[in-house]
Amino acid sequence: MTALAKRIGAAGWAVAVLCAAVVFAWLLVVPLDVVPQAVFGVLIVAAGLLTTRSRSRYATILICTLSLFASTRYMVWRFSGSMGLRSPGEWLLGGALLAAECYTWLVMVLSFVQSARPLRRPVALLSMATDCLPTVDVYVPTYNEPLSVVGPSVIAAMAMDYPADRFRVHLLDDGNRPEFADFARRVGCEYIARADNTHAKAGNLNAAMKVTDGDLICVLDCDHVATRAFLQLTVGWFEKDPRLAVVQTPHFFYSQDPIQRNIKAAEDLPGEGDLFYDTIQSGNDLWNATFFCGSCAVIRRAALEEVGGFAYETVTEDAHTALRIQRCGWNTAFLNIRLSAGLATETLNQHVAQRVRWCRGMTQILRTDNPLFGPGLKLPQRLCYLNALLYYQFPLVRVIFLVSPLAYLFFGLNLMHAPAGVVSVYAIPHLLQGMIANQRLQGRQRRLFWGEIYETILAFHLVRPALFSLIWPKAGKFKVTDKGLKLETGYFDKDLVRPHLITAGLLCLGLAFGYARLFWPSLFHESLSTLLLSTAWTIFNLLILLSAVAVAREGRQVRGHVRRPARMPVTLYFADGRVVDAVTSNVSTGGLAIVLPTGFDAEGREVTDVDLQIAGGRTAFPVEGVALRDGELRVKFVDVDDARERRLIQALMARADLWQPEPDRRISGGWVRAVTSLLEISSSTLRFISRQAWTGAKSRLRPGAAAVGALALLASLQPGAKAHATAAVSDRVLSLNSTPAPLRCVGGKTTGRLVLASDQVVLAARLELTRAAAGEVVTVNGQTVARLGAAGRMEVEPAVFLPGANEIVVASPRGVCAQLAASDVRIVLTTTPLALARAAPVA
Repeated sequence: MTALAKRIGAAGWAVAVLCAAVVFAWLLVVPLDVVPQAVFGVLIVAAGLLTTRSRSRYATILICTLSLFASTRYMVWRFSGSMGLRSPGEWLLGGALLAAECYTWLVMVLSFVQSARPLRRPVALLSMATDCLPTVDVYVPTYNEPLSVVGPSVIAAMAMDYPADRFRVHLLDDGNRPEFADFARRVGCEYIARADNTHAKAGNLNAAMKVTDGDLICVLDCDHVATRAFLQLTVGWFEKDPRLAVVQTPHFFYSQDPIQRNIKAAEDLPGEGDLFYDTIQSGNDLWNATFFCGSCAVIRRAALEEVGGFAYETVTEDAHTALRIQRCGWNTAFLNIRLSAGLATETLNQHVAQRVRWCRGMTQILRTDNPLFGPGLKLPQRLCYLNALLYYQFPLVRVIFLVSPLAYLFFGLNLMHAPAGVVSVYAIPHLLQGMIANQRLQGRQRRLFWGEIYETILAFHLVRPALFSLIWPKAGKFKVTDKGLKLETGYFDKDLVRPHLITAGLLCLGLAFGYARLFWPSLFHESLSTLLLSTAWTIFNLLILLSAVAVAREGRQVRGHVRRPARMPVTLYFADGRVVDAVTSNVSTGGLAIVLPTGFDAEGREVTDVDLQIAGGRTAFPVEGVALRDGELRVKFVDVDDARERRLIQALMARADLWQPEPDRRISGGWVRAVTSLLEISSSTLRFISRQAWTGAKSRLRPGAAAVGALALLASLQPGAKAHATAAVSDRVLSLNSTPAPLRCVGGKTTGRLVLASDQVVLAARLELTRAAAGEVVTVNGQTVARLGAAGRMEVEPAVFLPGANEIVVASPRGVCAQLAASDVRIVLTTTPLALARAAPVA
């Protein structure tokens, strides 16, 4: 009876599952009228929102299932209920839009499979005797990077906590530079150079393999500083799994990327790559499909030798190498602990160039070594690799989504042959539930809408390499991403965002043209509901485009050392004998910002040394005070020789706890914050573009008079803007110390404020000097505008003056505050009122 009951029970479950599958399939395809479909969509979205209250993994799977259901139902309707296209133009453009939606649906499905259950792998501690531990060769490849970037990486690698006789650090110099050979000799690491640069980074690594013999190979990019625990926490997995080939750790960047740095509203966001080095790689690890990412990884030499070394046939040698290794049956692992930190790209131009290389390389792999075919991979591994390779085909898809509304606004072409109400009740649940699912999976790494912004920043520049690599997969060369650059002055990279500005201008013209057609209904037979739907789509695209444009406003970067927030106990020594315990607020290898204890007055006291905790004890470093403000003392390190630099790096950059994220950190603000930041960034960009168009300055945008005019018109229509029938031009003469706030003098810098009305735009500006100066530098809002050397007049870039408060600083090279009389320095501004909305400027 028991066996029979079990058989009946199993049969019952099978019947139940079959019935559920039939009902699910029927719900996917059953057509509904507008009202029933609207109710159905509301129920799906409501169920998704309610499920987000639970943090269990089953709730996550349910949310992804609801999103998959809503999106699949939308795609079924697209093929069955919206394809009654009439003209060749509608078929061509509508087919392109449908193909883009199919691509998006496929990537969504693959992403859910890949990331719905990320694996959180623990550390495998070392258990072998010291003399039995595997030997490790640490490779630090370099080509044209400066020694100031490479040096800390090598020094930190040499300080890793691993038996000294079981690992060696090798500086791989593809630039054959004598100063690098001398540096390697001084610090005691191995130096390897080669006669040519064949196969770029992959060739450099393969050349090193021929002259080294370690059991494991650790690869660290030359700007990645490893913590002391790097080998301790990674090598143990090789002991635990003899078929393990790769242990990859996250690429963490202690400097801000261009998006974080150039957009003030993005300062609290994680870096763009944090999504990959958390959710995606942890998801890959569940399916034994972790990618080798070129750095911060340990690889078994035997696995590399079996596949012939690092792959050099594509410009992404890392992912291609991992794919080949896994085809041979080796395992890979992802350890989600930040064990190193590197430098992010300094400018948007570098950021785009790096992504162009990644796009070209991943497309080359898709064409020449497609993971769907060939031996050795299991189905989940194939799908994980396929998702990574397909992702870089997004540029053309993103461009299609951006320009599709223009088909109707300019030409009246319907890309979906259905009433606007029907389109809405199918599309809105699909979009909203997709957002809910993405927030569930990506809430720790990405704010709502930022995926679209990131893709839009890159899309126009990646279309060409993506298409060319599909057609000619062997074209293209490896290009090193420059690091350690400085920007003496800020600028707007108009060339990089010219396609974005042209597209934004076309969308504005499309809106104007579409609404103008309403005035001639007998000629155009305009559908108001369809026009409103196209308008909503167009405005969303405009907001995304303008947010992408904001990233091109590069700020000055003159600091030689990147500062990072960190609280570390320190002891300060003063020349008068006082010794004070304090704590840092941020640190760098160039200096510290130290919060002084309450009640301690450091004014007039000379600081001489600071004591830091490093492995094995504490060490004092000579310092010099730079500035004292609001109880915070800034100091810089002085007399830093090789030995002190090594100890500094160990104390400030090689600590295992320094780079770890806050537990369960989530992006603040949710949906409301995401929408308001999108509006804030885009409106600020509109004001900036309007100013540039109005002033005709050197940085004037030139994507076309129509585009700029349309953007300026849209800016003037924002809520709260004041219309001006005429634009009266007037000159305003100010002396530096006639500003409303009193002058301040700190560290040789005399600072004053100049306040402009929020509706005033500066058309021209000049400095008038009535005395000979001695090298004082004048900056406005952080941008250098003049160096005072003689009496006379000099023109100043007007775009540096902004509505509201402007900070003007006169800095003396001698460190002594400039003694300026009221008539010595005058600022003459030619201003005019302009209807601009009130919103915080993007910094």
